[in-house]
Amino acid sequence: MTAESNGGPIALRPAWKLSNPKIAEDAKAFWKRLGVLSTAEAERRISELCAAAYSGETLIGLATAYLESSETLRSRVAHFRCLVAPSEGRNETVRALAVLSRDLLEQWSRDNPQEEVMAMAATIPTNAYPDIRGEPVWAEGGLNLNLVGYSRAGEQLRVSWFGHARVV
Repeated sequence: MTAESNGGPIALRPAWKLSNPKIAEDAKAFWKRLGVLSTAEAERRISELCAAAYSGETLIGLATAYLESSETLRSRVAHFRCLVAPSEGRNETVRALAVLSRDLLEQWSRDNPQEEVMAMAATIPTNAYPDIRGEPVWAEGGLNLNLVGYSRAGEQLRVSWFGHARVV
């Protein structure tokens, strides 16, 4: 899978539940290079790897997801997080990683119904994506991130429901 960033073409690689040792090592080095996670937290997040973006052999973006139950949504969701190197075309790379992650998570959810994961959720930082901030549905690339609320810090909570989702 490929996409474009400011730096040119990027290769998107799936990672969800694949235990890929190269992506795992690249992820730890990426987090260390950017100084965003402790060594212990980086090790813990390896099991949450969802998708990776490469420019050549250099990791430039990474998506992770963790599973949690949401009382508000009355569902179990995969909570998406994404980090892209500051030197890269952040918006396009984030969008590409989000679309791939959603597709991977939805297929995994469909293949593992016992997990009861019904959606991908994301918390959008207050100053991120001003072009869609006022839009209740972000339909970019079929992602369909629906605004469902706000955190105490004013961050948007958005959800992309899976096609097979059912809520009780």
